[in-house]
Amino acid sequence: MPDASAALQRSSRKVRGLLRRLSWGVPAIGLLLIVVMAGAFYQWRAKPAALANAQIAQREAAEHMASRVDALAAQIDRIVLTMRDWTQEGVLGLDDAAALNRVMIPAITQRTIISSVHLASDEGREILLLKVPEGWKNRVTHVPKSGKQQHWLAWKDARTRIGEEWKEQDYDPRKRPWFTGVMTAPENTVYWTAPYLFQTTQEPGITAAVRWTDAGNGRQWVVAFDVLLSDLTRLTLDMDYARHGHVTLLTPDGKVLGLPRNNGFDQPDTVKKAVMQEPGAIGLSVLASALKAAANDTSPLGIRVPVADGFWRVKLLPQPLRNQEFRLALSAPESDFAPWSRRFSIAMALGLLTLTVCGAVLAMRLYRKVAEPVSALFEQLAAGNQELAAQGSRATAIAELSTALQKAQNFPELGTALLTGLATRLALGQGSLYLADTVNQRLVLSSGYARQGDPTLAPAIAYGEGLVGQCALEQRLIRLDNPVADPVRVDSALARAKPRTILIQPVMNNGVLLGIVELALLEAFCDDDQALLDSLLPMLALCMEILERNQRTQGLLLATQQQADELAAQQKLIAENEARLTQLLEDSPSAVTMVDMDGHVVFANRRLADMLGVTLEQLKRRKGSEFWASIEERDAFLQQFRTEGRVDDYEARFRDSKGKEIWVLLNARWTQQGDQR
Repeated sequence: MPDASAALQRSSRKVRGLLRRLSWGVPAIGLLLIVVMAGAFYQWRAKPAALANAQIAQREAAEHMASRVDALAAQIDRIVLTMRDWTQEGVLGLDDAAALNRVMIPAITQRTIISSVHLASDEGREILLLKVPEGWKNRVTHVPKSGKQQHWLAWKDARTRIGEEWKEQDYDPRKRPWFTGVMTAPENTVYWTAPYLFQTTQEPGITAAVRWTDAGNGRQWVVAFDVLLSDLTRLTLDMDYARHGHVTLLTPDGKVLGLPRNNGFDQPDTVKKAVMQEPGAIGLSVLASALKAAANDTSPLGIRVPVADGFWRVKLLPQPLRNQEFRLALSAPESDFAPWSRRFSIAMALGLLTLTVCGAVLAMRLYRKVAEPVSALFEQLAAGNQELAAQGSRATAIAELSTALQKAQNFPELGTALLTGLATRLALGQGSLYLADTVNQRLVLSSGYARQGDPTLAPAIAYGEGLVGQCALEQRLIRLDNPVADPVRVDSALARAKPRTILIQPVMNNGVLLGIVELALLEAFCDDDQALLDSLLPMLALCMEILERNQRTQGLLLATQQQADELAAQQKLIAENEARLTQLLEDSPSAVTMVDMDGHVVFANRRLADMLGVTLEQLKRRKGSEFWASIEERDAFLQQFRTEGRVDDYEARFRDSKGKEIWVLLNARWTQQGDQR
């Protein structure tokens, strides 16, 4: 034993020494290993990946912009060439402004980027169609005939002219940039001008034009469409680049054509003032600095521009628009392309520091408290015993509540048993049980706990009305912990309390909603309470299903009994009426008989028997056809009866038992007696 004690002491000292070395060595080695791995990952994987991602983002943005510019140009090209075709076919001409309006106003309305349309010839004639705030205007120019005088027509729409006037202006379409430029381009090829100032609106824009030669007279014709730069800037205002970057479209000399997003260019007036300006004049200082240093751009990420909180990267790329060559500027903070963001780097450093401190603290605690694992083991055993005890208590509660639920004979008793039983096991302040009426899409109150006389307790709630109705729609648990609103207060004779938890639980069976349980608890709702409720709900659903079936069965039995009573009463009334009718016919002074469909005598009174000289028993054994003296008279009677459904005052001859003919006056009707007619 002493040797065993000494061995245990030596083992204990070794364990303490090992724990002491581990308390400092393991965190230090782990920290060093993490730092080395992080540095290697940054240099060999993260940095190249970030560069590749940045280049991909630049390429995608450039391709996206190119596709948008090409789509815009293709759209304008199509309508320019279409108008050329209409003019060549004689649909449009310089002598009919109204025809031009009827054709082109709908086309311009569908393409809001087009601001005006020109149709001109090399003899100095032109028709301009211009969109204005009050509608549309035409400017008709005829330099050889009218000189500087121009005829202006005002239109409300494509067919309604609202005014006209003559103005003097030194204007010749043949001297405009779009006309002079297209004359240098091949025929039937759309030519795009460089940005310039429109003479009519004094706004900057570009023009797409096409020319052709009239085969009849050799005249040169031109069709041109104006596009305002303030409208062109839509290509860039809503275009994303990186996380915080933007895209700008520039002229070859560095003036802004398409404005970047998130730089205060949100209103049409600010956009109009900013286009065709130098970047520095409109607050784009980063772009202005990049343009100055464009000659030294050798980095794949673009020009590096210092700003107050770091650096920006500006990549300048060529951006053609048909025959015009513009420039595309992709600008973004350098942090958008960093392998690791500043936040991530700080977070990683803090994480490493925290990991080191935690490792040291944990190691020291392990060294100082060797008995903690044993304590944890006993705690686990205690927690297991507690869980077993809770399960046993829950099983007992479920058994007792299930017994009480099964004894209920109707839904009010079921709801009372449920809510009363839950109140003995939960801190229940108030509760309600609603039954689902799926036909009328509503919930009907079955039972309430501590809510008698509550004016807020609705007898019926439509699906979707309030939280209870919403629970019926969603068919899922709704739980409110510490509700801010004050919809329910639990009252007693001594105190008033606000519920800690409001629980609205659907009762389901095979996916069908049977009802809603609403509970207001004075204490926080714990997992054990939820487990109790979850275990109890299937039994509640089963009992509700059984009660519903019983109610349906009782309803069917009651309906069957009512139908039987009604049938017996009807049969009794029929029997009484038949007896009364029989007696009336028996006492009638006229001879009366009833025959069935086969002609057999069903009823005859004594007056008929005396008239024929037979007894009633003999009369009932005979057929009605035996009374007739003439078959022809009988057939004529039956024919009239079948045709008209009745016979009045028909004279016929009958024979009595001795063969003597008797003249009779017949009146016949259909009648029904039981199943006989």
